[in-house]
Amino acid sequence: MPGFTAVAGPSCPRDTTRSVRIEALPGRDGWKDAASSGWRGAGCGDGFLFSELRGDERHGGEPAEPARRNVFQWRFTTGLPGPRHCTLSVYVPKSGLAGQRVWYTVRDGFDEEARTVGEFTLDQRVRQGQWVPAPAPLVITGGLVMVEIADDGHGNTTGNQAMAAGPVRLSCP
Repeated sequence: MPGFTAVAGPSCPRDTTRSVRIEALPGRDGWKDAASSGWRGAGCGDGFLFSELRGDERHGGEPAEPARRNVFQWRFTTGLPGPRHCTLSVYVPKSGLAGQRVWYTVRDGFDEEARTVGEFTLDQRVRQGQWVPAPAPLVITGGLVMVEIADDGHGNTTGNQAMAAGPVRLSCP
């Protein structure tokens, strides 16, 4: 039985099997275009997006404004019946804009209620210019896979720096 392999990303072709969805704050706090990720293949260009959302100022312990987030999703429609053991790899652009530890969530579907099938962190600062595999295979049952990262503006142990969204590869034998 044939398998599925596709690469999705902000500078990659989009079709019925691979796409992206971007939720961004308007203006300077949203996702921004960058170039020179150092990887071209699968029809993708060398561009990527980055977010450098800053945290909200707090007054008396309360947020100054409602929660703010920039969200990037890679979406795959495999067309394969499940369950399938799939592998996921993330390309980290070679850029100072890939500067923090990023939390990746993988779901078996495209909505927030979809089952989480994997979660992992990736320190983009130290893995630039590399394809980095997820730490474990993912068991996909529905033929839909969504990978998501979100910038809530709070930074983390590597500082309140930018995070990058480049190509992601999903392979299901």
